[in-house]
Amino acid sequence: MNTDLMTTDPDFFMKLDAAIRKDLDNEAKIENFICKSWKQYYDLGNPENFEDTESPEYTEYSLDNSEHLHRFEKPLPHTSTISVYHDYRAEKEDLLDASSLMELIQNADSYEEKLLDFFINYTFGNGGSHAEGKHYNYALQTAEWLEKKSFTQRTFMTRLLCLESIVIPTRQHGPILEFRCAWDEEHGEYVEIENGKIIKSDYP
Repeated sequence: MNTDLMTTDPDFFMKLDAAIRKDLDNEAKIENFICKSWKQYYDLGNPENFEDTESPEYTEYSLDNSEHLHRFEKPLPHTSTISVYHDYRAEKEDLLDASSLMELIQNADSYEEKLLDFFINYTFGNGGSHAEGKHYNYALQTAEWLEKKSFTQRTFMTRLLCLESIVIPTRQHGPILEFRCAWDEEHGEYVEIENGKIIKSDYP
């Protein structure tokens, strides 16, 4: 497997397509170019376990919120590369859609902000996560207490996620980004970039 593909290489797209087609797992490794500072520091387990410590329902017999916040010894990922896959829904003869992937690479900073907005709304804003936004606020408060520092929602979110892979786009689909996340360690989260917008993806 090619492990040193760089987006700054003038022949990046041609080499990427060739590397993926050559690999038995249809995978290539590239240097990460987006969300590079996002590191997963915690595993929240089930976020609904985080409670309001000021609530009358919170008693001395309740588990302390800190019991639900697992902090990794070393944040993830442990590498600066990400995996890139060919979309299994595409025909073998389809070339990757270089235009949409190129747009993502060239506008990585603005898309990173869009991704952050999406995940904050998804969690804190009750925008789709199975747990209500209040539980993420309780988790944030717990992290502040354990770390002895303050976090904004945006800062805290970058400590809950890390990018693992990108599914290269085809003519029918935009780039799909797979994130490892603190609230769903088993499945992670998939989002797709569609016409410049971030949407939840049902991939894979």
